[in-house]
Amino acid sequence: MTKKEENIDNLIDGIRLTIQCSKCNAVEIDNYHMDLLEAAASFYKDGWRATEENIYCPVCAKTFKLK
Repeated sequence: MTKKEENIDNLIDGIRLTIQCSKCNAVEIDNYHMDLLEAAASFYKDGWRATEENIYCPVCAKTFKLK
């Protein structure tokens, strides 16, 4: 493996998907290296919700009664 390939592999290992609540700024990190659709489904399953303009953590989603 070349130095460049090793560096790219290390970068891939270090990339994490994050999501942040528009209201309370809570942040959750996807540590499972999922693709975007899998990550979105996982965040949804955990209670995260979104409108066209905002993203809500599970606590704020309940406060604003988002389903």
